[in-house]
Amino acid sequence: MNILLSTNLIGSSHQHFEILDSTNLAAVQLIAKARPKEGLVISADAQTAGVGQIGSKWQSEYAKNCLFSIILYPTFLKAEHGFYLQMAVCNAMKTSISRLFPTLDLKIKWPNDLFGEGKKLAGLLIQTAVRGYYMDYAVIGIGINVNQVDFPLDIGSPTSLHLLLNQSVPRSQVMSEILHCLDEEYERLQKHYPDPSTLSSILNEFENNLYLHNIWALYLDVDGLNLELYMEGVKSDGRLILRDRKGEELLYNFKEIKLLHPI
Repeated sequence: MNILLSTNLIGSSHQHFEILDSTNLAAVQLIAKARPKEGLVISADAQTAGVGQIGSKWQSEYAKNCLFSIILYPTFLKAEHGFYLQMAVCNAMKTSISRLFPTLDLKIKWPNDLFGEGKKLAGLLIQTAVRGYYMDYAVIGIGINVNQVDFPLDIGSPTSLHLLLNQSVPRSQVMSEILHCLDEEYERLQKHYPDPSTLSSILNEFENNLYLHNIWALYLDVDGLNLELYMEGVKSDGRLILRDRKGEELLYNFKEIKLLHPI
């Protein structure tokens, strides 16, 4: 898959493979061996061991979707602010697809998925390393369903651009636009960090695009309890801010709470 970019950093170099076990794993291994130039993109037509958050599987048909990872060295970013990088990437994913297909109803599902019309369209997995108080490297892994129309029954309710638009979509167009937006967002974070107004704008954009933001929904907690909760936003460290019927604020890390459905 060929991508033509005029970006400053992300996508300035690109390695494409027909099959990899995982683009993220390939990127991490490459960093350990050679510390390649920042902005390198590694993509594949298929993955044999693609993963999502906390080891969940990412399944994709051959040459139907966009599967790629980006190598970054955000050494300017304090480790305690690592979630701002994840929010910036999610914001860029949403912006890029909205630019290409403005009629789609797109939302960010906390903490790392992109939903189209209420179904999972794309996922994000960021693997990082820290040196001292600062980030050392980040591998940004993205999988977006582009032209796949059949999905296994055991992976929830995914969708694709093809299903949403009722037409096939060039993968290179989608990937190029995502990388272009990522380049813009990363440059903004790098240039203006740690300006409070920049960090606030990243968090506010993420919150405003959250799936079920300011809506009551039914959730399942780690104790197996069903809870009616209202989503208010996120903390800068990534914890989800929910409020119960009594007005008490509750904070949850990833995998501590599961969304069941809106009320």
